[in-house]
Amino acid sequence: MKVVYTCCKFFCGITALTEPSLDELEQEGGDSILLPQNIMFTTLIKLGLAKPGLSAVLTACVVFMSLAFVPLIIICAIDGTAVPGNVKLPLVMDCTTMTRFLLVGPCLLLSEVITKPWLIKITNNFVTEGLIPKEHLPAYKNLVKNVFKLRESPKVEIALLVLAVVFSIAFSEMAVLSNLQPSSWYIDSGSAGPHLSRAGHWYTFFGQPIFRFLILDWVFEYLLWSYFLLRVALLSPRIQALHPDGAGGLLFVGAGQTQFCLPAFALSAAVCSVVADTIAATGANIKSFTNLGAAWLVFILVLFQGPLLVFTPVLIRKKRDAFFMYSNLSRYACDAFSQKWIPPQAQRGAEFLASSDASSIADYTSDFKTVASMRTFLFGKQSVVSFLVAGALPALPLVASVMPLNELLQKILQALT
Repeated sequence: MKVVYTCCKFFCGITALTEPSLDELEQEGGDSILLPQNIMFTTLIKLGLAKPGLSAVLTACVVFMSLAFVPLIIICAIDGTAVPGNVKLPLVMDCTTMTRFLLVGPCLLLSEVITKPWLIKITNNFVTEGLIPKEHLPAYKNLVKNVFKLRESPKVEIALLVLAVVFSIAFSEMAVLSNLQPSSWYIDSGSAGPHLSRAGHWYTFFGQPIFRFLILDWVFEYLLWSYFLLRVALLSPRIQALHPDGAGGLLFVGAGQTQFCLPAFALSAAVCSVVADTIAATGANIKSFTNLGAAWLVFILVLFQGPLLVFTPVLIRKKRDAFFMYSNLSRYACDAFSQKWIPPQAQRGAEFLASSDASSIADYTSDFKTVASMRTFLFGKQSVVSFLVAGALPALPLVASVMPLNELLQKILQALT
């Protein structure tokens, strides 16, 4: 049964994490936490279809497109609905379908190469750098184990698969009933009324469930990562206000979160493809989607930067306490310096020049400025701009269709400078 379950997950193309064992949680020479390898990529490697690393990811993309898209294009080619000619909406002109299978799905799979190494480093770094207090270390290890156990739960995987199938069938029925484009590769308008074509049946009962399952699986994994960050923040990580990263030593978490720019681009591409098809089908003006575009960019920022806010209360408390502590320390140092060197009768000759008191005052001043400028958010302007660019990039072809390219480039440069 376990073999069948593993094979089903492999052919569905999900991106899952396997449950770590206790040996994986406690490496030799330390208490580092080790994230397990993706089960899809591991299966590809064990089957001899790919080598570890980028090869496994590229092979997973090929498997996904081979199962979800290639049969679809073959059926449409046989039925004469792949290219313009026989129907008003051929497959190659369907932006939503082409984008989902050829861009969104592969991008989510490729994002593993970028995001997963950072997540591994972040999870390990909390332990190796002593950021988790010793009294909370068992709870941290238990948290990691429980998160991975939930990630590998067969009940969750089955629920996601059922949802993917139900959503696909429901949306296909809505497409037939709405009849927005009766002459298409997806719907066959016959004497019996509009109904799913042969390609439409494949898309509804196989291709689309695979894609939706991939999306739901990624969303579930990302929600688990966000939950993990929340629980870590509640464990009161050890924050050093003088850390040179300006974020109490936690800036590595924000840097890791920025690696989700590729998934942000993929999700935006999916939304933009739906907008493009809507404009083509209804003749709507692209300017009518301006508010939707702005709302989507806000959603992207909240989705990918919002989880970092769980550390803000901890950073605020640490900055407040450190501010008063280093302010008082600097005042004591200044008082001692003044009492020793400022009075007229104080000797200011070679003894003063050889003293390190002035240098100490400069050090205290620098420490206080570091504490005063400590950030309480783990994201900054660069991170925000990165996600805005990733979210807006897929919309450029739509905007370019109504705005001259040179004017569009000028506006982009003005926004970034």
